[in-house]
Amino acid sequence: MRLSGVPGHKGFSLIEALVAAAILLATCLTASAIVVNALGASRLVDGRAAVDEVLASERARLAVLPYYALAAAPVDGASCWDPEAPSLLAQVFPHGLAGRNTAAAFYREDGEGAVFVTQRALCGVDIRCEARFVRWNRTGWTALPAASVAGWAIWQSAALPAAAVEVRLTATAGTRSSSLQMRLGALSPTVEKAACSGAADRAV
Repeated sequence: MRLSGVPGHKGFSLIEALVAAAILLATCLTASAIVVNALGASRLVDGRAAVDEVLASERARLAVLPYYALAAAPVDGASCWDPEAPSLLAQVFPHGLAGRNTAAAFYREDGEGAVFVTQRALCGVDIRCEARFVRWNRTGWTALPAASVAGWAIWQSAALPAAAVEVRLTATAGTRSSSLQMRLGALSPTVEKAACSGAADRAV
């Protein structure tokens, strides 16, 4: 028997309210994770594009430079490396003098011969350039031994160690890195290999 005027049960119980709150919280967390992941993916794509763009720009810039041009002797105490010099060799391999080394541009010898390393930042991307003089023989291109390069300097002698250099460019921004390798010469065409994609050599 139901008494008149007594209202029936309405609304949520405490347990139902807690379950609803938990579902709402889980939904918000899932949506937040999706947004964060999407933003992270977008930044990764943008970062990779920036690295590849700077690398391609530097490759194109070096490829159009004349191989050699007479360079003035550096003033005592001044850096002998100019990243804006008017010739390729002045920018990627100006000398074989360890005594002229700086943190940003230095000559060294390793198991493959002689290498000149330059480092600088462009648009927030670090560019490392490693250059070696190379010569063609019956088996292919080979790096010159250190004995053929050590002591040479572009402002001291117009007699070049070789008529071609092999250049490896590496662009790095944070954890993202991309590199390519190319040969540039006084007479020969540029040959490029994208180390990150494993593409075959091709003439440019």
